[in-house]
Amino acid sequence: MTHTFFDQVKPTVRRQVVDLAVKVACLEPEGLPDPPGAFQLANRMADCLRLFMERDRTLVARYMNKATARLGDRPRDVQIRSVGRLGDTDVFWDAVSEPLQDHIEGLISSTLRSPEEINVEEVRLISLVGIDEARRMLPVLEETFTRLDWIRQIMVIADRPGRYFVQYLPGLLSSDVASSFRLAELLTQSTVLPLAPYLTTSDLEAILQTWTDNGQCLMASGMPQLAVTLHETTQHLRPADEAVWRGFIARVRSLVPEGEPYYRYPALAAAIGA
Repeated sequence: MTHTFFDQVKPTVRRQVVDLAVKVACLEPEGLPDPPGAFQLANRMADCLRLFMERDRTLVARYMNKATARLGDRPRDVQIRSVGRLGDTDVFWDAVSEPLQDHIEGLISSTLRSPEEINVEEVRLISLVGIDEARRMLPVLEETFTRLDWIRQIMVIADRPGRYFVQYLPGLLSSDVASSFRLAELLTQSTVLPLAPYLTTSDLEAILQTWTDNGQCLMASGMPQLAVTLHETTQHLRPADEAVWRGFIARVRSLVPEGEPYYRYPALAAAIGA
């Protein structure tokens, strides 16, 4: 994409390409071909912009400033989609004026009045809570996320996994939420594993402590293999996490009798040499 439409074109053409990508991604202008339609094209152009930013952030920022100046005049649904689509980029927030910021926050507040009935586009919007700049600019995002029930929280986490959401994992694995074997497996698959690359050793220790504290996690049939997967997806913590995993196995063995070998996590024990 960048080779064909950015690196190998004349500066004038490059500016036109970036201008078009920004307009479509931010404003969903009228007259776009259908299919694929404005929504799909805007998402594709946003992906292009992320690539273009790696080459020339200043150029993208120039046209983003122009586009956001017109965003407040676009239909409400376009504005919502635009923020959800581009709100994970600093170029977008740098281009948002203070009046537009106030307008966006009011728009989001009125849109998210019923967090128990959020749709896909609103999930995309709320998932911006994981982006530091978006969370700072729009406090309503965090207020809304914390009001969501666990079902919608995992939808938001799955939409845009990030470091911010790690703090919620022990609570999601607790007996208050993971109150059955199947829920324990679902929550581990849909939240813990996607966030594994963002864990610190302390985070891992807190999660595994909750895991053994909640019998629904400890004794669910899928959890021994999910523990192996979690170990495999936290390679970035080696070797500092060795004591954490050994402590986990020790607690498991203290809680599960030898007569139930499967639930003593033998595959994980073998993987860590315990």
